[in-house]
Amino acid sequence: MGRNYTIDFIKFFAIYFVVVIHTGPFKNEPLIYETINIFARFAVPFFFMTSGYFLGKNLQTKKDPSQYIKRSFIKNLSLYATWIFVFFIYDFFLTIVSANLKGNAVGDALTDYFTEFFTIGLLFYGTETNSFHLWFLIALVWSTLIVSFFVKINKLIPLLIISFVLNVIGLFGQSYHVIFDFPLHTRDALFFGLFYTALGCSFASGKLRLKRNPLLWGGLVLLFSILQIAEGLSLIHLLDSRIDNYYLSTIPLSISLFALALTSSGISEHNPLAKIGNKAVGIFVMHPLFISASLLFVSWLNVEAVTQTFIWNISFTPAILVVSYLSYEVLQKVKGRLFHRITSVK
Repeated sequence: MGRNYTIDFIKFFAIYFVVVIHTGPFKNEPLIYETINIFARFAVPFFFMTSGYFLGKNLQTKKDPSQYIKRSFIKNLSLYATWIFVFFIYDFFLTIVSANLKGNAVGDALTDYFTEFFTIGLLFYGTETNSFHLWFLIALVWSTLIVSFFVKINKLIPLLIISFVLNVIGLFGQSYHVIFDFPLHTRDALFFGLFYTALGCSFASGKLRLKRNPLLWGGLVLLFSILQIAEGLSLIHLLDSRIDNYYLSTIPLSISLFALALTSSGISEHNPLAKIGNKAVGIFVMHPLFISASLLFVSWLNVEAVTQTFIWNISFTPAILVVSYLSYEVLQKVKGRLFHRITSVK
């Protein structure tokens, strides 16, 4: 199965806008900030769809699909556990330092931190600490397991329909909470990740066929991006909603964007943006560390005003992306060398 470098190319922009969501440029200009943030909401569904697509392709081509599912499950769960641990240690020391600086009891601060961190939600929703973004990985673990099961029993289309209904219901825990405040957390596998993972897998299985017309899909991406921004701004300014993780128009936008990726060609493996997009997972897991450390350093210098400047707002996001990418590359090389040394010892 040859690699689709157009997917990697679009993954670059998807991971860039994931970082944008977390850096929050132009917060001092509400309309600009809201527009950028709402537009960026295509990114996470695209990653779920990409994962579902490659899951479906591998389930078709592997001689032993059950072994592939097992390896994929262990890989994703290990990635989640590893980075949960990294952020746990980071936040652990931050909690101690913060308590000392504020003159609070360290023991009480750590008790509060442990109480917040170690909940049942860790197995399904992730955490609300600096590892907040890792909800995606645990949602992907559950989503791929469920999709794999339904593929095995040849019920992918019924799952797609059920997960679509769940995704629409999930909107009431997200952008449409002002109409009806759904009582459950819906940024998770069940209401969010499952539908887009199943959707990507459906494209891989051939159960959903695409018209090979990149110009059409590109036009639809533009149209639905505008509609998503209009939907989000309308909810915020007319219904007093908030910026949320997904919208109704996110569905056709995500389908159009993924269709564009599958029907376009011309992106080679040497394209620099595709190369970075191929390493999106590294940027994803690391970037909140650098965001947090940067903001803490700015606060320590007592120059928070710099974060309101135009230069900061246009440069902070790409700087975080580049540093995260390079750091993960170095980390992988160090890990590779250590592994080589360990395995070469007789």
